[in-house]
Amino acid sequence: MNPYTHLTMNERETIFLMYEQGETIGHISETLDRSKSTISRELHRNSNKDGSYSPSTAHGEYKRRKQLCGRHRTLDKDSIFQLVK
Repeated sequence: MNPYTHLTMNERETIFLMYEQGETIGHISETLDRSKSTISRELHRNSNKDGSYSPSTAHGEYKRRKQLCGRHRTLDKDSIFQLVK
């Protein structure tokens, strides 16, 4: 397996199609060359409340979460400038 990279939209679509066809998580993981836990986590974390999985919704949530991660500044540049001045 390769070092970890984020799932692409194409991979999410493949997960959706294979899972809908009744393929096992193990078979999906072998097809995508991903860990079984990655596929399982994707299905559980990004399923709708009714248990269905939508690749476009999952990818949108991924993008939203990615924007929220990281360091958040408490002061803007103008505030810092005033303090240093």
